Amino acid sequence: QIVRLWAVIDFLVCTASLQWPILLGMKRLGVMVAIQAGCAVLNIALSVYLTGFTSIGISGVLWGTLLTAFIRRPLLIWYGARVCGLPVLLFVKQALVRPVAIGLVLTSIAVAVRSVLEPASYLSLFVCGLVTTSVWLLLLIMVGLGKEERLVLAQFLRGIVSRGSRASR
Repeated sequence: QIVRLWAVIDFLVCTASLQWPILLGMKRLGVMVAIQAGCAVLNIALSVYLTGFTSIGISGVLWGTLLTAFIRRPLLIWYGARVCGLPVLLFVKQALVRPVAIGLVLTSIAVAVRSVLEPASYLSLFVCGLVTTSVWLLLLIMVGLGKEERLVLAQFLRGIVSRGSRASR
């Protein structure tokens, strides 16, 4: 159970980082740092309470982190939209819907792969990782990238292939 909670937390951390590059480029990190610091204090307080004063035990640390993530996420989205001068719903649509969709589909496929091919050896673990990574790459190209971004990627890959074929002659 603890490992599953940790996986959920890692997923939330990975999907929550979209605002950082934007705000770093705009040199507007002050409020983001304040939000993170406040949430860190809340996380510690929740973790101590849930671990020490409830029957949850050591997994209270993860529950505290998970609860804090659900509080922090709307704050980060609101601030990112405000700094970019966009309505919150447009910001969510442009910056979050595709990554979340990819994450949900990929998680479903990874669970299905794991149920079909139990990673009992290093080879089967490698195959599970290879299948999941291949699906992720396909989802990234087909869902994560817009039409113009796919065209740029195709042009880049054609350039690599053409240089490789010239070098092998």
